Amino acid sequence: GIQSSVQRRTVDGFESTVGTNHIGHFYLLSLLLPNVKAAPSGRVVIVGSGVHNPGEPGGNVGSPAGLGDFEGLANGFKDPIWMIDG
Repeated sequence: GIQSSVQRRTVDGFESTVGTNHIGHFYLLSLLLPNVKAAPSGRVVIVGSGVHNPGEPGGNVGSPAGLGDFEGLANGFKDPIWMIDG
C-alpha cells in the first residue's frame, strides 16, 4: 500500500491512497475471481495489519482510523473530494 503527504490522484480521478490500497485490491480480486471459482479448491486469503490498532503490539501508530459519515464516498470520491469521510 501507499500513503503520501502529497495529494495525488489515480488516472481515474480517485485519491491515490484509496485507489491503490482499496480500489486496486478490489479490482485485482475481480480479475482473479473467475479463476479462483474454477479451481477445485480455490480460495482468497485477505490479510491485514494491526499497525493502527492500539490493542495490537506495535499498534497505535499514526492517526486512528475513522471513516466519518462516508460523505466523501457518497459524493463520488472524485475531485475536489480527497477523503472518504468528506
